[in-house]
Amino acid sequence: DIENDYIPGVVACENGGAPLEALKAQAVQARSFLYYKLFVAGQTTIRNSTADQVYSCSYRPNGPAAIHRQAADETKAQYLTWENSIVASFYVAGAIPPNPNAADPFGSCMGNGGSDPTSTQRWVTYNRGKTGCDIDLTDLGFVPADCRGNPHNRGCASQNGEACLAGLGIGYEDMLKAHYGDDIVVATGDGRCGATPVSAEDQFCIDNGDGSFCFDALNRIDCAGGAASLVEACDDGCGEGACVVPPDPTFCTGQPDGALCDGASLVVCSAATISMTQICPNGCAGGACNAQTPVNNGTTVNGDPGPGPGTNNNGTGPTTPAVGNDGVPPVVGPSPGLSGGCGTVSGDPTGAWWLLALVFSGIGSSRRRASRSRDRANPPLPPA
Repeated sequence: DIENDYIPGVVACENGGAPLEALKAQAVQARSFLYYKLFVAGQTTIRNSTADQVYSCSYRPNGPAAIHRQAADETKAQYLTWENSIVASFYVAGAIPPNPNAADPFGSCMGNGGSDPTSTQRWVTYNRGKTGCDIDLTDLGFVPADCRGNPHNRGCASQNGEACLAGLGIGYEDMLKAHYGDDIVVATGDGRCGATPVSAEDQFCIDNGDGSFCFDALNRIDCAGGAASLVEACDDGCGEGACVVPPDPTFCTGQPDGALCDGASLVVCSAATISMTQICPNGCAGGACNAQTPVNNGTTVNGDPGPGPGTNNNGTGPTTPAVGNDGVPPVVGPSPGLSGGCGTVSGDPTGAWWLLALVFSGIGSSRRRASRSRDRANPPLPPA
């Protein structure tokens, strides 16, 4: 079970001693990396080691604690995308920030020459305030000349750095942007095995709540229960959560000057001509709009379509799903893995992976975090 078993296990074993907000960042990173392996790299097995992610570990024999499950639950089904591509959210232990400073949390929580017992700081990226191809990619993944040649590589996070940021009151989404770029998107899947991402319309409703809104300039959307119950194309544009309906140009003929109701529209007449119209989402009565539901904040969700199919982080092999003609990414299908669509976890949790963990995890100190090996960036390719 991804949400109730796998993600809490990875959170506990990879960075289990960190504060809650850092654990939430770890949960999103673990889930996004899993989705990358299943849906982009086409893997059917996720390794229980630093070659992929440590899911069960001898230093937590009782499994994840309540705080690890809380981190998974409070980020349920969240994963990272960039331009509609699932991000391989690389993370390593990184250096231990020597002088955390609440006056400069992002600056002081960088490596800053601190102790680097796992020798992984060289892969960490700091992309706060950066977007597009201005970000720094990590050598853990394939680095093309144009970053859009591998939209899955958006950098690498430091687990020690995230623990530092959490200790200074920084939230997990800001931590993710600090490492992967300001234009990273925290998307939401359905949380089930197969992890079908929600549509852009449903994500819009999750973000905006119940009511009628303008999805963009030409489409209105009705939201109920965190899902899109209706999406309607507006030929003459959308305003205040309703399709614009041009009034009858003769409406004011014979009418007195002032505000009048024309169906659900408020119309102001002056000298027998229309001087102003307004859509009333909840209807019009007595020459005024009825109390309105909240309106869209003006953000266009679907926007311009992103680039076409991308490549995996080796530059070859299966591609990410293409963006549809309407700019909304198609639904990602269920995992090709075993057990009814779920990938399987492989590897001996107390065997050979322990040698890798000694190199990359630094388990001897509570400040040292387990980390990915280079194998994470270059998983075996599925058949072409």
